[in-house]
Amino acid sequence: MQNKELIQEVLEAVANINEQLYEDRGPEGNVLGVTIEPFTGIVIVEWGEYGVGRIWCSEDDDREYIEETDSYEPMEQYLRNTINKLVQELSKIKL
Repeated sequence: MQNKELIQEVLEAVANINEQLYEDRGPEGNVLGVTIEPFTGIVIVEWGEYGVGRIWCSEDDDREYIEETDSYEPMEQYLRNTINKLVQELSKIKL
């Protein structure tokens, strides 16, 4: 996948998730942010408010590779799964 296509997929996935977070939780909900490094073209998705940090990075794309379609799992699906796993792990912390 070319970098322009990857960036577009990332931006659409982040926009969809942020829209749902806003609808579900209002303006106080956590939001995802996207950083694109200008010189390297590396794309980073971060989860902001709680300081969880990096969710995904194009430099070490760990999405599942699907041989039948010669592509990676859809970005939005990957981000949602990753966020849900992080939320489950964070909920185990007892304060």
